[in-house]
Amino acid sequence: MKVKKYWILLVFIGVFVCLVLANTEECHSRPAVAFVSRERDTLKGLSGVEVRIEPIRPEAEKSGYGLTTKQLQTDVELRLRQSGIRVLTGKERRLTAGAPYLYVNVNVVIRQRTGMNLAVYNIHVELNQIVYLGRDPTVRCYASTWNNGFVGSIGVSNLGDIRVTVKESVDHFINDYLAANPKSK
Repeated sequence: MKVKKYWILLVFIGVFVCLVLANTEECHSRPAVAFVSRERDTLKGLSGVEVRIEPIRPEAEKSGYGLTTKQLQTDVELRLRQSGIRVLTGKERRLTAGAPYLYVNVNVVIRQRTGMNLAVYNIHVELNQIVYLGRDPTVRCYASTWNNGFVGSIGVSNLGDIRVTVKESVDHFINDYLAANPKSK
């Protein structure tokens, strides 16, 4: 519940930033971005990841500007495969140590008023895997061990450009994954 409140707060901050910038041409033509955080060491030894995409809000998906859950799933899986990272099926993930999955959540709020067709968004990418409590190793649970995110605004007609920002976020994951798991020569 705290995570959901956190992301809702980020969306509202993004809306505020967007409203402040609403009169500028730049706000409507390219995404405004803020980088959050990421961790590399927790990726060491992973043999691959399953990709889970949170469904895009219906109003954004139905806008006709190229931002769909299915397209994001394809984009992320393709990018991982191109980088040499194995994409696991659900069954393979459950049989893999740590049962890791890469979770991608894109929240979009569309604000359409006279003269202002704007979308505020946040992108959150995280690697979740099973971890053990230090104080009681018999207790295990899923936890986010790596994450990054972006908050921004964009003109509604450029909604599909959010896919590029998602790819950039996934590229941060790929870079950290490959640094933590160098290929042996």
